[in-house]
Amino acid sequence: EEILRIKGYDEIPTKSLEVKKISDEKNALFLQRLLTFRGFLETYSFSLVNENEAKLFSDDYLKVLETKTLDMHVLRPSLYINLLKSCSYNQRRFHKNLAFFEIGKEYRHSEVVVLSGILTEELLEKNWAYKTDKVTIFHAKDILREIFEVIDIKYQVKASNYDWYHPFKQGIFCQGEKILAHFGEIH
Repeated sequence: EEILRIKGYDEIPTKSLEVKKISDEKNALFLQRLLTFRGFLETYSFSLVNENEAKLFSDDYLKVLETKTLDMHVLRPSLYINLLKSCSYNQRRFHKNLAFFEIGKEYRHSEVVVLSGILTEELLEKNWAYKTDKVTIFHAKDILREIFEVIDIKYQVKASNYDWYHPFKQGIFCQGEKILAHFGEIH
């Protein structure tokens, strides 16, 4: 403080901040921090789900032969199953503004580590003086755009046709034919 008072602000050296590329092994930690900073809470969920729940997201799921419970004998084909359960549980307890994410494995033909997130109702307030915004697909799209730009992945945004999303409120991020991410309003 004393140096500032005597010499002044003009004498302080300035540095520009640079966004560094993140190596593959640090991506999960980076994504956890980014989403936490954006107001999301991280969840950890069980990999086994009910067969009826699995059918909602995929016809291609893996059954486990010997499990301790009869109703949970399918490996989850989508992280959305447990994220939706978490939202439902919290909404029944009158928690409306929810933002959850999970980094975990989905099981179809093989194990794939993915990031899934879910937003409900309104965005969390940043300041008491501002009104909150209703969550739209554009908020999810903006979060995905931010992730891909910081990691420096080139992408295109296109329309999609997933069954679990609203028919006119969904899209994908892709590189050519390779789908990088999808987003939409679950109905």
